Amino acid sequence: LGSGVGLKRVDGDKRVDATSIKGIPFVDLDPAKKDLTKYHVRSETVWDEDYVGNLPQKGVFRPPYALLKRGFKGSTFELVAAYSEQEYVFTDSITSIFGTNKVLLKSITASFNSRLHSYFLLLQGSYAGVEREKALDGPERFTFPIVVDGVISGKVDKIQSVCDEKSKQDLYQYTFDENIEKLEQEINELVLEGVKASQFERRLIDYALNVSVPL
Repeated sequence: LGSGVGLKRVDGDKRVDATSIKGIPFVDLDPAKKDLTKYHVRSETVWDEDYVGNLPQKGVFRPPYALLKRGFKGSTFELVAAYSEQEYVFTDSITSIFGTNKVLLKSITASFNSRLHSYFLLLQGSYAGVEREKALDGPERFTFPIVVDGVISGKVDKIQSVCDEKSKQDLYQYTFDENIEKLEQEINELVLEGVKASQFERRLIDYALNVSVPL
């Protein structure tokens, strides 16, 4: 596995030739576009700038990869991650975890998006505890046990397929939302089973995320 963040548009007075990535689909994190959400990544534009402040190592933009968005979803401790086999260009607001083991990458995606990971950040995330809406690149996000499982990998395929279909439809969004919620619950359950969480631990997680975080 390798990892790294995307390009920097500005990095002091540096000007790095970016013509090698021109024309590649660009993941725009503008809130209005929602190019990267949980279990879904898309692009409606391509990269068209000739120079940047900094370009990452080549592997960062080379799929397959798990893409992790900087910060949290809203005011919660939920991370936002998606798996993709499509080549994209993105800024340093996205971390790419890349490699050849697709089951591992999908399992990493599921773990990042899981309630267990949110609970872990709530307990262990020193930076997140101070500025929960930024979380930047704190190491707490990555010091977390990953449940690598073929069943989880299959669920990620299913939920991403539903999210892809939802993005193409204007009607009956609630039907997609119900399916997505059901699959998320199944993934969360598989992650908890993978770490052998007891019923008491599950209740603690529910209390922390449903009561403590909203406060």
